[in-house]
Formats: sequence, structure tokens, C-alpha cells
Amino acid sequence: MQARILQSPRWLPLIVWAACMLFTLTVWRVLRAQERKQAEHLVETTLVSAQSRLSTHLDNTILGLSHLATQWERLGDMTREDWESDVRAHMKHKPGLVSMAWMTTTGNLRWLVPEAHRSTFQEHVLVSGGSPARARRDVKAGNPVSLSGGIAAGRDRGFLIVVPIPEGNDQTGSIISVVGVQAFLDTVFKPGERTLAWMEIVEGTTTIYRGGTPPGRDAARWVRSSEIEVPGMKWHLRIQPSDALLAKAFSILPDLVLTVGTLMACLVALTVYLGYTAGLQARELQSLNTELEERVAQRTADLRGANRALRIQTQELARSNDDLQQFAYVASHDLQEPLRMVSSYVQLIQRRYEDKLDEEGNEFMNFAVDGAERMRSLIKDLLAYARLDTGGKEHEPISGDTALRAALKNLELVIEESGAELETAPLPTVLGNQGQLTRLFQNLIGNAIKFKGDRNPLIRISADLVSEQGKQDDELPELIRLSQKDAAGASIWHFTVTDNGIGIDPNFKERIFVIFQRLHGQGQYPGTGIGLAICKKIVQRHGGRIWVESDPGKGSTFHFTLREPPSSPFET
Repeated sequence: MQARILQSPRWLPLIVWAACMLFTLTVWRVLRAQERKQAEHLVETTLVSAQSRLSTHLDNTILGLSHLATQWERLGDMTREDWESDVRAHMKHKPGLVSMAWMTTTGNLRWLVPEAHRSTFQEHVLVSGGSPARARRDVKAGNPVSLSGGIAAGRDRGFLIVVPIPEGNDQTGSIISVVGVQAFLDTVFKPGERTLAWMEIVEGTTTIYRGGTPPGRDAARWVRSSEIEVPGMKWHLRIQPSDALLAKAFSILPDLVLTVGTLMACLVALTVYLGYTAGLQARELQSLNTELEERVAQRTADLRGANRALRIQTQELARSNDDLQQFAYVASHDLQEPLRMVSSYVQLIQRRYEDKLDEEGNEFMNFAVDGAERMRSLIKDLLAYARLDTGGKEHEPISGDTALRAALKNLELVIEESGAELETAPLPTVLGNQGQLTRLFQNLIGNAIKFKGDRNPLIRISADLVSEQGKQDDELPELIRLSQKDAAGASIWHFTVTDNGIGIDPNFKERIFVIFQRLHGQGQYPGTGIGLAICKKIVQRHGGRIWVESDPGKGSTFHFTLREPPSSPFET
């Protein structure tokens, strides 16, 4: 049973992951062990180096003093000036020496450099154990002393070196040297070496020196110590490595191996898992593909049926358009002809029997003639509105100036009678139908003249390019931005026709574009109420939009947009 569980594919990714992690941890432990061994070697090397330099420097200092004593022995009797000169020269080359004295065999200070330290020297140094050495060549070092009493300001700890001055088989005295620990060790350990470890030197129970770089957080486990012995003195040197020293031994390689190994273990396990589940997913995918193919086949059949229904509807719509066009021609010929006959006979009766009818009868006859004329005008406008969708040429580049001149030609008599003044800017070439654009300008200008009020009409016509390659400007009116969107990348021209007429109530700015909608009675302003509806249909058929901005008594501005044909130059 257990064997079957282990052989089960679902356990395989876990087994692979465990094996990879075991290998990764083994490599990580080996690398860590090598780094610890290297760290121990660096700490031991640093300790041995420090011990060797310190011992050598102590021996050199004692040896220098011994050579000085031997030199004085050869010279015999010396003057004080010669002695002080030798001492000062020696102290200059040994920065750790704070002061030197010649002490006689009776314990008195004969000479001292510097002389200013005599009282302090006798009080602190001699009491600390600076008695003369009795045996020949009996060199003595040690006896920690405090230097805070005036000898070498700022140097709190020091120690003595006593070297006998022989004369034949006897001894004339001793050289007693006070060595400042800080200055002495500054010459032993260079600044670069002090950055590697924290050092302490202890003599007996007294710590005479602490210095270097503060130890790191894990430095306690790397503490090492050793003893330094000189005649009459034993120092204990203790060091703790700094982070800089340990950084030479430790690196990110083990952690990197652990991280990468963990990721690789997960990746390998994931690969095995994906391989195991690939079969299941393949079977599920095959099932889904089969179901999808069935759905596609069903949707294809439905789409074919919808296409057939759409074709039938399109054919029906085409037949309906043909019927509407035929109706327009019937209305043009069959309805207008009886209407003209009625109007003609009513006018004939009015002329022949005008003197036989009373005032009320003549008024009725006038009503009949006027009604027939208005009916005729209404049928004519309705026919023009219906033919906008069924008639006209395909759109082509049309000069705006040409369409405007044709409209002004048609309105020449009306413009002259009304005293209208027109200000027109150069208009661009747009994509459209010549006849319909002429009708657009003609209706808008005619409206401006019709609703002029008490003033002579002043009409301004202009056009501005508001879109290039579908670029939209948030500051443009919303209707212009909608025209840009509808243009699908084409450039848009924004036309304005402004007048100084009676204006329009903003509440009716949409109603005026509805067919047969009038804001004024027939007695005030003539017309059928279809002119602006024709304008709207023309603009929409050209892929643009039309709207009005107006206030009562302040005139009106009609806006509409048209597309610019590709690579069409501006015509003036």
C-alpha cells in the first residue's frame, strides 16, 4: 500500500522538491562551514600579527634604551647638556616616550627631561615602583602608572621601563622611562589595522588600552587572546573582529545558493506537477473544444438564418424605398395637377363674379385661393424633403463658395428687397452634393431674411477647421466633438451662419428642426415649417450635425459641420 502511494503521480512533485531542498541545504552548510573556518583563520592571523608587532615594538624600545645606556657607559662622565641632548634626540624618534630620568643608585633623580615633570615624576612614578635595578643589565618593564597628574596631557595610562647604566662591574644608576600607552600603541597599530578589530590590553587586573573599531553584533563568538611577556611585565592582548574583518570571510554566496536552490526546487516540483496535470488539462481541453465546435456550428447556422432574414428585410426596404420614390412622383404629378386646376378655377370665378359677390363672398374666395396656394407650396416642400434620401448624385468635392454663390443667386431678389447685408469669409471645399448644399445655404439665409424683425438683415457666414485626423479638443462644443467621432479620422469643417434677427427661445432650439413645426402664425411669417427640417436632413446625409444658439431679440447663430474630402486644398 505504501509503495503504491509513493508511486502515485500526485506525490511525485513533493518527493522531487524534498530531494532538491536536501541537496541545496547540504551545499549551503558546506559553504557556511568553509566561511567560518576562513573567519577563524583571519581572526587568528590578526591576533598573531598584533602580538608580533607589539612584542617587536616593545623589544625595540627596550633595546634602544639599552643601547643608550651602553653609549653613556663608553663615554664615561657626561655633562648635563650632552645627556639632555641625547635624551631629546632619542624621544623624538620614539613618540611613545613621555619622559626620561637618570636616577642614582641611592634613589635620587639626577637629571630629568622634561625638567617640568620633576615633582610629578617623584610623586607618581617613583611611588609606582621606579626603584633602581640592582643587578647589571637587569632591565625591568611594567608597573602601570597614571599620567593624569601632568605628565603628557591626555595620556591617562602609561608604564615604566627601567634600564641600568653600568660602569665597569658597578652601576652608576638607571634610566627610568615613562611610556604613554596610547601614543606607544598608535605607533604600533596603524589606522588601517585598527579598523579590523577592537583591541584591549590588560596588565594584571588593570586595562591599560582600549581601541580600534567597535566589534560587530556576532563578534563575541570570535574573541581571541594571547599573552605578551617582557622582563618584569606580562600583558594580555584580547581582540574582537570588526564587521569589516568578518566581511572578508563571509559573503552572500551561501544565502544566494540557498535562495536559488529553493527557487529551483520549487520550479522543478512545479514542472513535474504541470507535467502531471497536462494530461488532465489536455483531456478537459479536448472536451471543451468539442463543445465549442458544436456551439460554433449552431451559431453559424443561426447566423446564416439571420443573414437570410436580413437580406429579405433589405430587399423589402429597397422595394419600400422604390414605392416611396414612386409615391413622390405621383404626388408631384397627380396631386399637384388637380390642385392647380382647383386654384385656377377658383381664381377664374373670383375674377368673373367679383362684382356680383358681396364683401364676405370675396373674402371666402380669397381664403380658398390662399389655401390652394399654401397646399401647393406644402406639397412641393414635402416632395423636396422626400427626395433628399432617394435623389441626388453621389458625394464629391464641392466648393463651399460655389454652393453659396448659387444660393445667393436664387435669393437675389429677396436680398435686394430686404436690404440685407452679407459678410462671407472664404469657404472650404467639402465632401457633398452641389444641389443639396446650395439648398442648405439658401434655406438658412432665407430664414435669416424672413425673421429679420425691424432691422435690415446682417448675415455673417464663416467656416473653421476644428479637426485633423480625428484629433479632439476638449474645449470644443460637444456637438463638434460628436461630429469628429462620426467622421472616423476625416477633417471636420465647422460652418456658422449668424444673423441679427428676432432670435429663438432656447426652449425651442430642438423643435424648430422638426418637420411642419412653426413657432409663429401664418399671418406673421409665411412658410410651411419644413425649411429647417430639410437643412437638418441635408447635414445628416452629409455625415454632420446642425444646431442653433440664440436668445430672443439677439439674433441667431446656426452651426453645422461637414467633412473635408481627402487631400482637398482650401479654395477661396
